[in-house]
Amino acid sequence: RSLQKSCSSYCFSRVGLHGVREARIELGEAVLILGLGPIGLHAAQHARLSGGFPVLAIDPSAPRRALAEKLGVDGTYANAKEFLDRGHPLMTRSGPAVVIEATGLPDVIPQGFQLCGRNGRVILLGSTRGLSKVNFYTDVHKKGLVVYGVHASTHPKQDSSPGRWTNADDDRVILKLISGGRVNAGALRTHEFPVADVAKAYATVCESPEALAVLLDWTK
Repeated sequence: RSLQKSCSSYCFSRVGLHGVREARIELGEAVLILGLGPIGLHAAQHARLSGGFPVLAIDPSAPRRALAEKLGVDGTYANAKEFLDRGHPLMTRSGPAVVIEATGLPDVIPQGFQLCGRNGRVILLGSTRGLSKVNFYTDVHKKGLVVYGVHASTHPKQDSSPGRWTNADDDRVILKLISGGRVNAGALRTHEFPVADVAKAYATVCESPEALAVLLDWTK
């Protein structure tokens, strides 16, 4: 029963894994996750499994940062300034090799470019709505960055290949990772409601900053 509840949020894990696959993380590369919602928290776990080291994250929510550290994230920060001021002793380059933007907020996109190290990769995973103001010359061209747009529609329909797996193949991997204890999806469950309280569940998602994975119990 507990495993079934954990697997119920595997869709978040699929999105996070999609971004990490596109990043082609090499063993020992520093990875910075922007945003520790369910997708960011799963992306962080997949980045660790893929060899990212250190895996770091920025989020203004203290409870989310604490959860990320329990899940193995090597360092967390409340904002970009704190990241730049503190850095991390295990990050050997001037900036992370990979930045994964998982907030979907237009204002965070420029931060991703600015925080990424030279010749790094920026993964736009958050399906951003709205316009972002980016100085492409200073923040992208001069730094030699590669930018990847990641969306569910970019999954191949059939035949997985390196860095691009089908939804079905990714789903099988994720379910095995969860059942095998390599990915912790259960820790992201913050609320549970009987299905009759679906309106309350929706309001919790919209209004509570502590809400991550909100589960509807269809047996009640």
